Amino acid sequence: MGRRADANPMETLIMNGSLTQVRKRRRELLEQLAAIEQMRRGSLFPQIFEATRKDGTRVRRGPYTLYTRKEKGKTVSRRITDPEQVRRYQEQIDAFRRFDALASELVRVGEKISDLVLSDAQELKKKRSRRGKG
Repeated sequence: MGRRADANPMETLIMNGSLTQVRKRRRELLEQLAAIEQMRRGSLFPQIFEATRKDGTRVRRGPYTLYTRKEKGKTVSRRITDPEQVRRYQEQIDAFRRFDALASELVRVGEKISDLVLSDAQELKKKRSRRGKG
């Protein structure tokens, strides 16, 4: 079977790289994680209200930007009215998503390093036991 056309080159490196290459990727990930200072969980959504006037006509109010996140298992929302704050919240949310992706990759890299170290140790034991025979 060939490599998938849409395979991520970093994922390929993690899965097929040498211990030195994978450790280098770990250092790169740690540097990228350290560069993330402001981050925020949650999402921004446009909120629109429909209201009925006294004469029976319906009007739409909004859109208002709503910041939503989970806190202790409950959804917490807050309206953000300042466009500059909306922009900054979105940057912080994007930074958290980047942090989350980098942290997940760091775990995969750590597992690969662990596998390579154990594999190298087993190979060394095999070589030593072969020398002792004969």
